[in-house]
Amino acid sequence: TEIDRLTNQMSAMARGELGSVRMGAVMEAVPGVLTEVFNNLLQSGKGPLINLTISTSDHLVEALTEGELDLALGRPVEHIDMGNIRFEPLWAEELSIVAAATHPLVEAASLSLEHLLDYDWILQPRPSPMRTSIELTFARAGLALPNNRLETSSMLMTVNLVNRSNRLAVLPRSVARFYINTGLVTELGVELDGYMGRYGLLIPNMDEPDPNVEALVRYIQTVVG
Repeated sequence: TEIDRLTNQMSAMARGELGSVRMGAVMEAVPGVLTEVFNNLLQSGKGPLINLTISTSDHLVEALTEGELDLALGRPVEHIDMGNIRFEPLWAEELSIVAAATHPLVEAASLSLEHLLDYDWILQPRPSPMRTSIELTFARAGLALPNNRLETSSMLMTVNLVNRSNRLAVLPRSVARFYINTGLVTELGVELDGYMGRYGLLIPNMDEPDPNVEALVRYIQTVVG
């Protein structure tokens, strides 16, 4: 992997390019952070070629460990060894409960978790942070977990199914706002109190850090603020 990487970098330099960065990211980062970062980079016409992979944090960490990615934007994963990966926190993500704009609960004067138990849910699979947050919220309220017949990490599939039914689901608030603006879903006024943790940059520890990777890290940190 490292030999292939070096060969590609040298080929890019021979063509007068600035090299490349293999970057991974979670879907939660796409509507806000990544769109702003890449839009600014594309407009400037500067920086390396970026090969972007969208996946879940556990898969991104595994890819970093195997040398398949140079950088990732996601969350630390408890059940995977991250001893050789440093984490630079950036922001905390909130969650939203979403439903179709025509859902019966949209017009309800006041909502509680009990009202949501009357409907089927689409849930993220264990051990995702969103699934943990949902389970903690209902457990603290002394309620059983909502009934669900589908578990998926695909937010596009989740939104499409919610839009065409009375099912409920949970999305990161940044992603929910994107789909709310399209009219596909709306947010219900019930808060989740489970702990999500922080999102940030996952960077392999290297004896000789790639200058393109370090420059991109600094740029993302500046954009996020």
